[in-house]
Amino acid sequence: MDKIVVGVFNDFTVAKLMAPELIAAGIPKEAISVMAPDTSAESAQYFAPSTGTSSDTSPNAGTGAVLGGLGGILLGAAALAIPGLGLLVAVGPLATLIAGATAGAMTGGLIGALSGMGIPEHEAKTYEAGIREGHSHVFVRTTAANVDRVAELMRGRYALRVDTHDVTNGSLPGGVAENRA
Repeated sequence: MDKIVVGVFNDFTVAKLMAPELIAAGIPKEAISVMAPDTSAESAQYFAPSTGTSSDTSPNAGTGAVLGGLGGILLGAAALAIPGLGLLVAVGPLATLIAGATAGAMTGGLIGALSGMGIPEHEAKTYEAGIREGHSHVFVRTTAANVDRVAELMRGRYALRVDTHDVTNGSLPGGVAENRA
């Protein structure tokens, strides 16, 4: 049975560093999602079309490039406005699920999307509260055999907490039933 390992981090900078590390450890990019609050409304620059110039000297230029690079490493990226939660940056298969939930006006928004991927509702509420508090989250769908390795990598990046959940359904895009890394 697949598992979802969730790491909660103090900020997006630390969380984003998990993706390349997990990929280097053999976790497929299709199995990794990063979700963070966009507290400074910087997402517009991350998703705006490039001007083709390299003279951007704004203090956030490096952050935008890193998110752009992270979007290139992982699947899909979205900047979402979720009622009651504000702007949210999501990268990976979870971005697709959240965007679909938001576009369809699904009751529960983020909580409904997280519950839909197999995370118990009470835990989904905890993750949503973490987003409100400014924490970033990394979600990894993997096999039971890889749970300890993924959790160890997250703890090595000083995750505030690491949780594991059974995948009760296949609704999360990028299912990794064949992930044996």
